Amino acid sequence: GLTSGVNLFYKLAPTLTVTPTTGQSGTYGGTFAPTGHSLSGFVNGDDLAAAGVSGTAVFNLSGENNAFGRRNAGTYNVSYASGLLSTLGYGFVDATAQVGEFTVNKLALSIAAPTIADKTYDGQLATGTITLGTLTGVLAGETLGTTTATGVFADKDVARDANGNVIAKTNATVTYTLVDGGTNGSTGLASNYSLAATTNVSGKINPKSLTLTGSTLTASNKVYDGLTTATLTGN
Repeated sequence: GLTSGVNLFYKLAPTLTVTPTTGQSGTYGGTFAPTGHSLSGFVNGDDLAAAGVSGTAVFNLSGENNAFGRRNAGTYNVSYASGLLSTLGYGFVDATAQVGEFTVNKLALSIAAPTIADKTYDGQLATGTITLGTLTGVLAGETLGTTTATGVFADKDVARDANGNVIAKTNATVTYTLVDGGTNGSTGLASNYSLAATTNVSGKINPKSLTLTGSTLTASNKVYDGLTTATLTGN
């Protein structure tokens, strides 16, 4: 109960539950200071003002930093540590039932435009060999392995201009796979980074040459027309 007198306080301190705000986030490589909370558990009709709650809540973030002093990308729990006071004598505890309040997002990397080697028509969407551009944005002190890439055209056909000449297509998409650096990610974890696909990449599909076998071809007679073309018949 409450003591009597001008400055009342609880002799047996009731406890307020500190529930950290959900949906907090940061990006890999940043400095994280979780903030925001709600309080529950007031008794005897008390509220925030009546309980004389003051101070700034300090929170802990679960987990440990990696070898580079950074929290890996992932989901973490936020827990109340200290900082709140009550003139009525309320105590403060963390809402342990709630977890996963803070997300460390992957750091987005950039890559220079790739080039695609010509290929011969094969009926498949896969592009020719891809040469990657320079990867940038990996944090200081970290290195990743060699990035791999896969390219696909939007369609499998040879592209031609209005005169029938073979031209490059500009509808290829190149997607990337980041690779851990060092042994078992000792110099950098690919899972801490993201790399968006490159779209509208140029590449050429050349026609496939065909060979006619097993037939006898004969050029049909024609009237002189100044051209070298002829009509062929065969069996």
